[in-house]
Amino acid sequence: MPKILLAKGASDGTSVNGHSGNWVLAGFFLAHYGLFWIVHGVFVFAITGYSDPGFVDLADPVRTVLDDPGLMFAAAVLFVSHGVSLLLNYIGRGEYRSASPGSQMFAPYPRMFVLHITIVFAGVFVIGMNQPEYAVALLVVLKTALDLVLHLRERRRARAAPAAGPAPIV
Repeated sequence: MPKILLAKGASDGTSVNGHSGNWVLAGFFLAHYGLFWIVHGVFVFAITGYSDPGFVDLADPVRTVLDDPGLMFAAAVLFVSHGVSLLLNYIGRGEYRSASPGSQMFAPYPRMFVLHITIVFAGVFVIGMNQPEYAVALLVVLKTALDLVLHLRERRRARAAPAAGPAPIV
């Protein structure tokens, strides 16, 4: 959401003034992408057997993460990793000046595809072999690989974008 809200580029890569539409896109993104991840989360918890059979506490997913040191560590690592990239690259190098709000809204959707694929293949491991650990390992490997590919692609595009003046001091 910060990338959508900060984006100042038009779809053709030029800069635009004013970005009230960014709030609309960010709100839509939060609802749409968030809903997909909630549903995916239910499947992941159910397939891996993490929760009680047939029950996932959607009312308090934050509590679920906070109560599990492993999930808390993973969430913290992801938060720090993405936060550092946001501060150093997107803001620090001024990438937000040429990034369009629309491109930023659609950028994370490939991660959803990885989770779709993982859930389908995880069903084979869990149902066929009763091995939820393989499903979790598959998800971790695919997500990590995709994050690396997307990060490198984003850096390559940012380097190729027209210069937008000096970057602000962060």
